[in-house]
Amino acid sequence: MTKAYSLLSVIAIGTLLALAGLGGYLFGTGQLTPDRVDQLAGVMRGEYDPEPEDPDAPTTQPADGMADGGPSGTSAAEVRGQRLQVHMKSLRLRRAKQDIATRQRLLDHALQTLIRETEQLGAEQRDWEQRRNKLAAKSRDEGFERELALVIALPSKQAKDHIVQTWKKHPADAVRLLNAMTVQQSKKVLEQMKTPEEMRVLHDLLEQIRLQTQERSAASGKTAGASTP
Repeated sequence: MTKAYSLLSVIAIGTLLALAGLGGYLFGTGQLTPDRVDQLAGVMRGEYDPEPEDPDAPTTQPADGMADGGPSGTSAAEVRGQRLQVHMKSLRLRRAKQDIATRQRLLDHALQTLIRETEQLGAEQRDWEQRRNKLAAKSRDEGFERELALVIALPSKQAKDHIVQTWKKHPADAVRLLNAMTVQQSKKVLEQMKTPEEMRVLHDLLEQIRLQTQERSAASGKTAGASTP
């Protein structure tokens, strides 16, 4: 009897634990609510008479997943939708990359064209400047030769006045005129400089002539040294 009682106790405890577990599962899934517990208690006490089921009433509603073809069908549709979105994004990204690459090629081409045109324009401008400088130099040389001839033909006093005025405006031109004269011609002009101001001009002119002579000598020495093996 003791063994039978113990066995029944174990079975009762196991049944109670199983019922408790089942009740917990039903509560957790929402299939067992306090109202349904009260209905079950009433049925057990004989106080609740459930209404007979209508034979024409439809059976349990199909689950959403079953209506759509089952959970696997819904999942497959979602997967297809996600794959389609990924594919569309990939296509848009590829198109954007192609557009960027095309624009970059056009920009590089335009930049290269601009560089070539700029270089060509720069070369044409340099050529034009060289031609202009040559023409200007030729014109200056012609004008200088005519000026030199006129200064030499002037009386010494007038030639001196011209040299002084030229020095005040363009010292380099005054030095150039004296350098182009012979020693005798420049001596006659310089002898006319007698006032203190004219003596300062005389001193500056001679100093510039000396410096230019030294520079030419130094340049000639460098050229000779460079050509010597």
